[in-house]
Amino acid sequence: MYVPIPGYGESTKSTPSNVTEAYSKRVIGNDILEALLKLLSTTKYVKRRVILIGHDRGARICHRLVVDAGMGLFPDTLELLGVVMLDIVPTVVQFKSLADPAVAAATFHWPFLAAPYPLPENMISALGGDVFVDTLIPKWTGGSATSQSQISLGIEVYKNYFKKASVIAASCADYRAAALVDAPLQVNDQEEGRKIRHPTLIIYSEAYLGARYDVLAVWNDWVEGSKGGEGTRLRTMAVGNGVGHFMCEEAPEEVTKGVVGWVRGVLGVNC
Repeated sequence: MYVPIPGYGESTKSTPSNVTEAYSKRVIGNDILEALLKLLSTTKYVKRRVILIGHDRGARICHRLVVDAGMGLFPDTLELLGVVMLDIVPTVVQFKSLADPAVAAATFHWPFLAAPYPLPENMISALGGDVFVDTLIPKWTGGSATSQSQISLGIEVYKNYFKKASVIAASCADYRAAALVDAPLQVNDQEEGRKIRHPTLIIYSEAYLGARYDVLAVWNDWVEGSKGGEGTRLRTMAVGNGVGHFMCEEAPEEVTKGVVGWVRGVLGVNC
């Protein structure tokens, strides 16, 4: 079941974008869980098994929810079986990597979009949200002609939405919350030993995320019982052949095969 994340498209969030806490991954994640429970309301007395799957922003929400689940902060009518996160490292790791000048230059949008309200909103609006998108997002794709053609339509959709002031505001609020709420909470998680305690699959692009991070080494420190190598809870899958950040569009069959195979393993299904 697909539940949209509010803010970046047709969906909106009622809370003003300058209320940073409201755009944290915990709050957005709980909003999504509430929507999911409403969709399942006709069977509310049946405990439903859930596997969270997300890419980029969705993956960061999944990360927060699965850690919270280990703390008992998950609806008791849902049984969380595991989590699949595509092409991310933990938010605080991403921010800390900005200490490398080359990484900071390549991922400038992280600190820029997180700048105090309403500076980035005004600057992007003055430039044109569609121009900002067209300058930024194509750099995240793979270098092959196939990769470029596979996501060209998606980029046009992004450009159209980023002409809306509400979408620009939600995007900035998302990154601002990441810097001011999500990252500090993750620091506290690590200090208190709150790690992922559910089966976890990390799928990443060798050419994009894998070029900047040792993805397995990073996530080993965030999944309980997995440090030093892939443990029973952690699996990683690298997508090669020059595929970029938008791996679901650039290599849909490979990603689908990896996710389905892992889910079958979690469910104990052999066929």
